[in-house]
Amino acid sequence: MEYVLASLNPPSIWNLYPTREAAEAAKDEANTYNERLVEHRAPVQHYEPMTYEAYQQAERQHYLSQPLQDISEDKFHEMFEVLPPKGVRNTRGMFSFLMMEHRSGPYTAQYASFQEKYYTRLVDATDETTWITVDEIQAHRQQQLERYKNPEGRTR
Repeated sequence: MEYVLASLNPPSIWNLYPTREAAEAAKDEANTYNERLVEHRAPVQHYEPMTYEAYQQAERQHYLSQPLQDISEDKFHEMFEVLPPKGVRNTRGMFSFLMMEHRSGPYTAQYASFQEKYYTRLVDATDETTWITVDEIQAHRQQQLERYKNPEGRTR
C-alpha cells in the first residue's frame, strides 16, 4: 500500500512514502515549511499521513462537490476561446465543453450554455456521470426561483 503526506483543503500531496510511519516522520517538516509559505500568501495547508487511495477519494469529493455557478456570456466565450476545448457537445439544447487544462488529475472545468444562460462547474473529464446536464441546470434554476420568491428562507 502506498502512503502520502497530504492536505485536503485544497487537495495537495507533499510526497509519497512506502509506509505510514515514514509519512508520519516527515509530517512536522512539511507543516513547518508550509507555515513559512503562508507568510508569502500561500494557502494554509496542514499535511497528514494517509493512504493514496484515501487521498484520491477526498480529492474527488472536494472537486466534485462544488455547486453549479452562473457565469456571464462573456466569460463563457472567453473560456471557449482560451485553449482548444475538448468534449464539445450539443445535447437537448445545451451546448457544453470541457477545458483542456485540468485542475488536478481528471478534474477540469466544464462550461455550458442553455436557453441563453451560462454555467460552469468542475467535473471529472473521464466520468460523464459527473458532467453538467440539462436536468441539473433546470434544478439549479428552480432553486434560484425559490430563493427569489422567498429571500429570507421563511417557511410557509
